[in-house]
Amino acid sequence: MAMSLGYALATLLGFTVLVLLPIKLGFSLKYHDRTTDLRIITGTVGPLQVAVRLPMDPFAPSSDASGDGADSDPKSGETQQRKTDFGSMALPLRLAKLFAVTVQRIERFSFRTVVGTGDAAVTSYVTGSLWAMTSILTAWLRRRYRFLSAPVYHVVPDFDRSRIALEIDCIFRFTIGEIIVAIVSQQLTRRTRG
Repeated sequence: MAMSLGYALATLLGFTVLVLLPIKLGFSLKYHDRTTDLRIITGTVGPLQVAVRLPMDPFAPSSDASGDGADSDPKSGETQQRKTDFGSMALPLRLAKLFAVTVQRIERFSFRTVVGTGDAAVTSYVTGSLWAMTSILTAWLRRRYRFLSAPVYHVVPDFDRSRIALEIDCIFRFTIGEIIVAIVSQQLTRRTRG
């Protein structure tokens, strides 16, 4: 009897620690010189980093000659519009939305961009516009999340050449208990509506 009570208390204590233990989950995205580097950061005490390198240029023109997203059939000469299947993205998008609604604390957020158009006057207009968008983003994030450290923003003009570089670092902090409460409340809301 005393042995099973000890196991029950140890299990309850372990479950409580698991539910209340703060977890960090974040990402680091860097775009420089036609290379995108995405790192996913996770951990509880010390961060464990998993790096995924994506060699792509999101600002490059499309590879087809027409540039309209259509594939041409060499036999008939007809063009067919490419179709994208977003059905496989439904579950990850729902989980990302649930995560964004559930998480309330951001441990670290930094945004740095370097922009240049080759023309100093246009570069100054673009830089000012980016600062304006950054202030709008800051206001929205501060309304939605509680920052554990002050967010850092930098918009740097490059007057000498045409280029764009982007660095975003963000680490969220949450507990398993917050995720469980969000899933249960979402299921209860779904059942009461439908």
